[in-house]
Parts: sequence; C-alpha cells; structure tokens
Amino acid sequence: MQTNIKQNPDVATISPHAEKTLKQFLKENPAVKQLIDASASQGQVSVGLRKMAMDYLEANPHALSFYRFESQGREAMEKLSWQDVAAIRIMDYLDHAGRTYKDLNKRGQEVGSDPFNMLYLAARYRRGGARASFFTDMIHLFRQFRGASVRQIPIREKVLEWMGQHPSGLDP
Repeated sequence: MQTNIKQNPDVATISPHAEKTLKQFLKENPAVKQLIDASASQGQVSVGLRKMAMDYLEANPHALSFYRFESQGREAMEKLSWQDVAAIRIMDYLDHAGRTYKDLNKRGQEVGSDPFNMLYLAARYRRGGARASFFTDMIHLFRQFRGASVRQIPIREKVLEWMGQHPSGLDP
C-alpha cells in the first residue's frame, strides 16, 4: 500500500537545499546532534531537549518564573534576556507538540505542530517534509539559545517605516 504524502507528510523526503541547511544546524549544535543520534525515538529527543531548556531556566529564576506564568506583563517580559526568550520558545514548542490547528491560510485545513519531531525525522531519516526555511529558523533559535546571537531591537522610526509600507487598507 502506497502512503499519500499529503495525508502523511512524515514520509516526504527533505529537499537537497533543506538537507544542506539541516547539516549546518547539526554542525553548529553538536549536543543536539548527539542527542538525536543517541535517541531511539523522537520522544527521547524531546526529553533531552526539555532537560537542556529546563536546566537553563532553572539557572535563571526570572526566566523560569516567566515561563511558569508566575511573573507576567511587559515589565517582566522586558527583563528577559535573549537566551531566556529562546529557552521559553523551546519549551513552548515542546509543551504544544502534536497539537493540531486550523490553518486559515489553507482554508481551515487542520495542520500539526511538532517541530522537534520534524527535526528528528530529518536528521535520522531525511524525511518529514521540513523545508530549508524551517532549518534556518532552528539555526537562529539555537544560536539564540547558545548565546551566539544578539537581540536587535529596531528603532521606532524603522518600525514606523515598515508599517507605512504595509498599510492595513483601512487607513485614510
């Protein structure tokens, strides 16, 4: 029996461009590569990534408090470091893995969200259908988590310029 790729994207191979970007991700993140290589299942990878992120959060009490919704609001958010934000994002991915959502860009079609399963399938089997842009996002997320990238907050004038280029259609 042949599996329909649209019904089961886990069987779709990744493109050569995606594979190249994945290799860059794995080269930059030897701890993640080692975790994937040593794991017998995607679940084990998730457990390992959760431990990495929680170890970081436990060493940074304000970030842990924010992640647990014990501290909230703009003031609490502004106290987060760029690495804190990455650790929280990793935990958010893990906490919501496997959920499905209606994608309004696809006329309400149900789509799944499990980024670390996609990473596992790609790294182990060159499958999962992830695109190069997905691996680029993972590269930036883990650079942020490792402290290898710096937060760049645009100045107000630049944001206003961007907003001016994309009016809502309701403005005069």
